[in-house]
Amino acid sequence: MKTLFIIQTRVKFLPLKIFKPESSLWDVAEDVALMSSWCIVSEDKICGKNQKFTIIWAKVKKLYDEAQAESPEKIGKRNIQQMKGRYKRLCQSVHKWVRVCEEARRRAKSGMSQKDIESEAHKIYQQDVKSKFTDIVVYNDVMCKNQKWAPPTHHDTTRYRPECEEENEESGGSTKRSRTSEEGDYSNPETPNTG
Repeated sequence: MKTLFIIQTRVKFLPLKIFKPESSLWDVAEDVALMSSWCIVSEDKICGKNQKFTIIWAKVKKLYDEAQAESPEKIGKRNIQQMKGRYKRLCQSVHKWVRVCEEARRRAKSGMSQKDIESEAHKIYQQDVKSKFTDIVVYNDVMCKNQKWAPPTHHDTTRYRPECEEENEESGGSTKRSRTSEEGDYSNPETPNTG
């Protein structure tokens, strides 16, 4: 005859802790914390860019963890590999965004506002990448302020000025002829008027 033993176990219910698991999707606050940390480390005047990647990422992780400790409800815990992966993805999408914004500026028509140009950039991005640009907050808050992702600056893009039209210091800055008498005589800009 066989005896069957039943073992009972007691299950304890622990209080539910609210936390973000390390495998969850990245939130905007986490993106901002990551990219802010990276920018601070990479722009360090003492160490500069002459740092090994392992040291850079250790410093980025430390700063990210400090930001996470300040607001754990918004920023989840992440390991270095997750940070590197997210950084790479953000860099790729932002580099595409900067390129697309430049294209939208080139296509801009007279009278278009900056908002119109940005809207055009979103359309171009969606056509090229087949998805929307969702990192606009982290780009505007952090990344566009860093030289690596800053949009190119334009000086006078309203009109092309060939070298022959550039201001001439000797002639007072004008290459136009001007009237010198009531009869309608014109002066030649290369020769001074002696009349």
